[in-house]
Amino acid sequence: PAPPQPSQSESTNDDDDDSTDDESPKGQEKLKARSVKAKALADAAYKHGDYPKAVTQYSMAIRMDRQNYVLFSNRSAAHCANANWEKALEDAERCIKLAPKWGKGYG
Repeated sequence: PAPPQPSQSESTNDDDDDSTDDESPKGQEKLKARSVKAKALADAAYKHGDYPKAVTQYSMAIRMDRQNYVLFSNRSAAHCANANWEKALEDAERCIKLAPKWGKGYG
């Protein structure tokens, strides 16, 4: 037997789908928005001296926006505040690799 076909009332339009396909523009927008939210939480945590939370939130933001060199720079600073020098250096090096002309990556 053939699989059932969607009825006229069932939507087959992918634009109505709420799932995030990382490759689609809509999926990229959703990931970017989530990254911005995570960065805002990380910035607030850093400002209040909650460096472990800042690292966690920057890490979440990075998972959703792996090419954002600012996130690596900020997480590097949070690692420094936690005296986690090796991880701070790794993030600084990643930042520099992504944006070699951005001076803050070297500081």
